[in-house]
Amino acid sequence: MVKEKCKKNEDELERRRIARREKYKRIKSDPEKYAVERAKKKEAYLKRKREKKVKNINQMSPRAQRAQRKRWRENSKRYLEKKAQERKIQEVTISQVLEAHTKINDKEFSDPLYEENVKKRDK
Repeated sequence: MVKEKCKKNEDELERRRIARREKYKRIKSDPEKYAVERAKKKEAYLKRKREKKVKNINQMSPRAQRAQRKRWRENSKRYLEKKAQERKIQEVTISQVLEAHTKINDKEFSDPLYEENVKKRDK
């Protein structure tokens, strides 16, 4: 019973996450809505900053600074790895397209019918 309930909750959470992502995609695709959304987020950030819920790095204790910098390093590393992976995939895709194109060209040149057509054109 408990496992079924947990499963339902997880499914519900996943469904909500997907819906939130879709909603944000729609907002991001419309420049006006996106500008409004950015303004809302900025205002919320400034409010949190006024309430001292968000601190600058120089306002943190040395221990908190180390922890924050560690998070920044990890996030940067993850971002750079992701970008490198995307570049690698794109590079492989481009090379496959070029390879396929050269195979097509090689096939055309080795095709006897193609050679006959070229000879007829040249006459």
